[in-house]
Amino acid sequence: MTETIEQTATVATAQQPRLMDRVRAALRVAHYALSTERTYCHWIKRYILHHNKRHPLDRIS
Repeated sequence: MTETIEQTATVATAQQPRLMDRVRAALRVAHYALSTERTYCHWIKRYILHHNKRHPLDRIS
């Protein structure tokens, strides 16, 4: 059963890029400076860690 869960998680992540990859791509398309990209990614990472790595939809309820 564990293999099925891992395979499902792998398929789900293969379909969409991870959050930080999407953020970096959006910043690069908008021609932000590399230092700005690093700063934004740092703050996003701190925000995620502050909320104990919980998904935003899980925090709503």
